[in-house]
Amino acid sequence: MSILDVFVFLAVFFAILLSGRRLMARMKPGSGGPSAAMGIVRERYAWGELSRQEFEQMRSVLEG
Repeated sequence: MSILDVFVFLAVFFAILLSGRRLMARMKPGSGGPSAAMGIVRERYAWGELSRQEFEQMRSVLEG
């Protein structure tokens, strides 16, 4: 096994490791915080799933 083979192996290993860590960070529950929740509320309001009153109530709760 040459030094180039070892280098390629390590590069692939670390690339997989870093990709896995980024994926796990994205999947962590609650990682979005209030801004992500507000984005969901806005989207639901835009699709007509929420009334104006429901939207305002959720917005006031999320914005504190």
